[in-house]
Amino acid sequence: MTVAPLRPGDPERLGPYRITGRLGQGGQGIVYHGHGPGGERVAVKTLTGDLDRSFERELAAAQKVADFCTARVIAADLGHDPPYVASEYIDGPPLSAVAPLRGAALMRLAIATATALTAIHRAGVVHRDLKPANVLMASGGPRVIDFGIARLVDSSTTSGGLSGTPRYMAPEQFAGGPVGPAADVFAWGCTMVFAATGRPAFGGDTLPAAIHRILHGEPDLSGLAEPLRGTVARCLAKDPARRPAARDLLLELLGENRPAAEQEATPARVSRRTVLIGAGAVTAALGTAGAVLWGRVLPGGRTGALTSSSPSTSPASGTSPSPSTTPAPSTPTRTASSRTSAAPPSPDPRRLASALQDAMAVTPLADFTHEGGLSQSNVHAEATGRLAYRPHADGYNSVDYAMTLARPGRSQAVLITAGPGQGLYLDGRKVAEEDDSDTAFAARMVAMMTSVGVAADTIALTGKIRRDGRTYAGSLDAHETPPGMQLFLQEIANWEREQLARSTLSWRLTLDAADRPRAYTLAWRAPIEGAVLASTWSTTYRRWRAGTITPPQ
Repeated sequence: MTVAPLRPGDPERLGPYRITGRLGQGGQGIVYHGHGPGGERVAVKTLTGDLDRSFERELAAAQKVADFCTARVIAADLGHDPPYVASEYIDGPPLSAVAPLRGAALMRLAIATATALTAIHRAGVVHRDLKPANVLMASGGPRVIDFGIARLVDSSTTSGGLSGTPRYMAPEQFAGGPVGPAADVFAWGCTMVFAATGRPAFGGDTLPAAIHRILHGEPDLSGLAEPLRGTVARCLAKDPARRPAARDLLLELLGENRPAAEQEATPARVSRRTVLIGAGAVTAALGTAGAVLWGRVLPGGRTGALTSSSPSTSPASGTSPSPSTTPAPSTPTRTASSRTSAAPPSPDPRRLASALQDAMAVTPLADFTHEGGLSQSNVHAEATGRLAYRPHADGYNSVDYAMTLARPGRSQAVLITAGPGQGLYLDGRKVAEEDDSDTAFAARMVAMMTSVGVAADTIALTGKIRRDGRTYAGSLDAHETPPGMQLFLQEIANWEREQLARSTLSWRLTLDAADRPRAYTLAWRAPIEGAVLASTWSTTYRRWRAGTITPPQ
C-alpha cells in the first residue's frame, strides 16, 4: 500500500504508535501508517462517529484470529480520543488495483480468502465489510484486513445509513435483518466476481440500480469458469440459509467434502457414492409407493396411467419443453383472482393442506426455481422451469415437470411426467427406470423436494403448525413423512425405516394471496454416528395459471 504524507491536523501519535503517514480514508475513519514501540510497522485505523461499545468483546475476539491469511489485529483502544484499532501492516496493493486475475492466481486468491473467512468465523467474528479494497495482495499471499471493525461503527456514520460497502453487501443487510457469517460469504462471492472480471457482480452503473439487482436480480457470472462459477453462484444466493458456511466453501474449493483429518473420525458422513447408491432402487421403491416419477398405483395394486391434455413440444437441446396453457378438461376454469383469499388459511394441518390443494386446482401450472442438496456431499441441484399440479391424482403422482437442470459444467432439459408416456426425459431422450446417473438422480431429487403434492401430504401429517401471516412452518419425524419421502431419505442415508425416527424434517411454506405456494423450504437433520447430516432444499413458485405438461409424442 502506498504511504502518503500526513496532513495538517493529523496526529503524531495514537497510543504507543508513532504515526508517519496516511494509508487511506473511508466511511469508518482514517487509516494511518505507523511504528510500534519495537519499530514494527503497523496500520492504525481511527474510528469516527458513535461507537457501539457492546461489540468490544467481538473486537477482542478478532485479536485471536489466526493470521496466516489475515492482517493480525494487534491492539484496540476505544476509550482513546480518537478511538483506534492497530493491526499488522501488510505491504501490497489492494485487490481493487490489480484485478482481473486468471487461472491459478485467481484460485489461490479464492482459497486464501476463504481460509481467512474460516479463521475469522471460527473466532466468533463477522467481517461485515469484505470487499476488494480489504484484500491486500502481499508478496506472501493475499491477506484480508479490517475484520471485526464494521460492527463497532454506528450505522448512521456510514454512507446511506448502511454499515458496509453496498455493492458487496448481502440482501439481508439492506433489509435491516440480522447479519451473520452468511453475509461475509455473499461478500466473498461478490469479491471473487470482481477479482475475475474487474467489475462488480451486480453492475457498475448507479448505486440504486446495483442495490436493486442485489435484492431482486441475478449476478453477472459470465467472466468466471467452472468450477469456481458454480461455487460463487451458491455463495450469492438471496437466502442466507442457502449459502455454504465458510468452512464448507473452503473444502469445496479444495475439492474435498471435509478435511482429511475428519474422515477417520466421522466415517459415516455421506460421501458422494453413499448418496447415489441404488438410485435405481430409489426409483423402484418410489414407483411401488405411487411415485412422482413412474406412475400411479391404483386400487388393487395395479399401476395405471394418468390422463393429460394437449401435447407439449419435445425438448430441444438445453431447452425445457413448453407446456400447454390450455386448461385440462378436469381443471376448473375460474381465474386466480376470482378466489383471492381475504384471510390466510387456518394453521390446522388438514385444513391447510385442503386449502392448498383447492387453490392449486384452479390454476395448476406455475414457474419455479429450486436449489438444494446434501450439505455433506457434492450432490446439489439447481433447476428452473414449470410444474403442473394434477388435482385428481394422489400426492406422489400429482406433479409433472418441464425444467432445465443445472449441473457442474452443463445444463440439461428435463421432463418428468406421470401421465401418458410417463417417465423421465433428459434432453428429449427417455431414460430407463434403472438409470442411476448423477443427472437422473438430481432430477428425481428436484422432483421430490419441489412437489406441491408431496408438500400438501407432508403438511397434513404435521402435528402442530406455526403461522405468521401467510407463512407456515412445522416439523415432524422423518419416519412420519409421506411414504415416498421416507423411501427417498432412506436411500440417501442407507437406512431402514425405523432409523428415520432419529431424524427430523422441517418445512416452511409461504402462500400468495390466492393460497398457492410462493416459497417452500425443506430442511432435514439426521445424526449419523457422531456427525449430523444437515440438508436444505428451497423452491420458489410464481405465475400460477391454467395449463398442463405432457411428454414428447
